[in-house]
Formats: sequence, structure tokens, C-alpha cells
Amino acid sequence: MGEATFGRRVTKALASALKATQTAIQKSVVDGVAPLVNAYKDGVSSNLCQSLAKLARDGEGVDISIGWSPVQPEEAPVEIKLMREDAAVLVEAAKMLARQEDEPNVSIEGLVARIDEAPERFDGSAVLETAIGGVVRKVRVQFQEGDRLKIYDAAKEKRWVRVLGDLSREGQKLSLLNPRDITLIEASDADLA
Repeated sequence: MGEATFGRRVTKALASALKATQTAIQKSVVDGVAPLVNAYKDGVSSNLCQSLAKLARDGEGVDISIGWSPVQPEEAPVEIKLMREDAAVLVEAAKMLARQEDEPNVSIEGLVARIDEAPERFDGSAVLETAIGGVVRKVRVQFQEGDRLKIYDAAKEKRWVRVLGDLSREGQKLSLLNPRDITLIEASDADLA
């Protein structure tokens, strides 16, 4: 079978982030918020921490699990159990992650948001809707002149794009700097995890 669909890749990214969160929460008893902040490389994000904190706090704790289709199984199902008390460390980690520095050499993929300009007026500034840390986010990308027609066509044809660059944060806004290695990919939601 070929490359996993976009939906499956997003679900796998979320599963990885949830596992990393569970491990970091267990370590936070001794090490404080640092394990959660360091788990950023495994997909733990400010938004994920905020969302999990809200679920844990408002729901008097929460159990989350992800299982896989028997037709296309992955590793064992993912299960995370958060207690209400975990919300405090998750909120603190979310604050620290929101201030985190740029992350170099990040590969993102997603749908190019609508472009309203005519091709000759398109300046290369586009937004990709992509999964980061298991959450769909909008990322602004300034594409170089040589890539603009490819991106313009991808937006008009509703094609998915994969691009490598340096992920930059400014508050809640995300930008991908120095975009390179741009490819169009096929995305089928036929088997969403």
C-alpha cells in the first residue's frame, strides 16, 4: 500500500502528541513543566496543552483513546488519562510553548487557502491549513517567485502542498520562513484513520 492518507497522518501525529503528553505529565511530578515543553518535538503544542487542560479541568479529569481500523492497524491503541490536577501544569506548559522560539526544518503539508488575486497579481503570500501538534492550524507562507504559479494552481485546484521551512511563532500566529522543497501531494480522506 502507498503513502498514508492525510487523515491518517494527522491522526498518527495526534496519537504521537498524546503519548508524549502522557509521558511528560508523569515526569512533571518531579521535573515540573519542562518535560511538556521539551515534548514539542513530539507534537505537543500550546493549543494541544490548552485543550487538554480545559478537558481535564472542566470534566473532572478525562480519558482519551485512539484506536485503529483492523483493516489498517497501527501500533497499539493510544490511551491518555488526565486528572483535574494535571490542568495546572498543562496551562503553564501552554504559556511557555506559545513563547517558544522558531523551529528550523519543519515539514508541513496542507491545503492552500483560497487565493483571490489573478495569477499575475499573486505576490506569493498564502496560508496553508495544516496539522501541527494534532491541531489544524493556519500557517502563513511567503513563496518565492519561482514557486508562485505552482502554489496558485494548487489553491485553484484544491491540491495539497508539502513544504519544508522554518516555523516561526508570533503570539498565536504561525509563519513558515524560507520555504523550500515544495511538492504537490495527493490527499484522500477515504480512510480517515
